[in-house]
Parts: sequence; C-alpha cells; structure tokens
Amino acid sequence: MNHTGNIGTEPKSAMRRSWSDGLTAAAGVLFLLLLMLLPLVGPAASRGSGSPGATRAPHYAKNVVAFLSVWLLTLLATAAALGARRRVLQQSSDRWSRFLWAEVVVLLGILVAFLTGALAI
Repeated sequence: MNHTGNIGTEPKSAMRRSWSDGLTAAAGVLFLLLLMLLPLVGPAASRGSGSPGATRAPHYAKNVVAFLSVWLLTLLATAAALGARRRVLQQSSDRWSRFLWAEVVVLLGILVAFLTGALAI
C-alpha cells in the first residue's frame, strides 16, 4: 500500500526513477554493442587483412550503415537517459549522469574518428 492508500500502485517518482534506470541500462548495453561493432569498420574491413591481394570487405557499405545506425541509436538512448535522470533527480551530479556524459563524449570521439578515417588506420 502506498501513501494514497491504493494497493499495487507506485508513486510517480518511483516509476520515473525505474524508467530512468532502465534507459540508463539500455544506453550502457547499446554502447557495449557499438564497441563490439567497431571491427566492422576497422582496418581489416576497410583495407583488407594485410595478406597479399586482400581488399576491402565486399559488404563494407552495409557494415558502415549498421555501425552508424547503432551509433545513432546509442546516442539517442544516451540523450534520453540523461533527460530522464535530470527530470527525476532535478540535478545532473549523480554518478550515472557523469557516466552518461562521458559516454556522449566518447560517442562523439568515435564519430569524429570514423569520419576522418582514423578508425581505418
């Protein structure tokens, strides 16, 4: 029973907190997935394995589309989690918000590295 006397219902703040925690977890999982997809656009995929006669992977364009799609999805999930945490906590100084801001910085760094060709070195 909660403070209003209704059984089985949560206060809105607890439900919002659960929602923001879920978004934070989803952003973290998507970030790890993105890191696992980095080899799809890395040196071996873009230039070949280094063996004589090795060339770019024939499906490299699809790899780039998949990588950028997951990158965008990760950025959107991270932004949603930051917005939800800010709304719930009325501040951005908790540990997970700092983690999410660091994730945004790394995501932008990955994008810059990808666009400049540094991932294919």
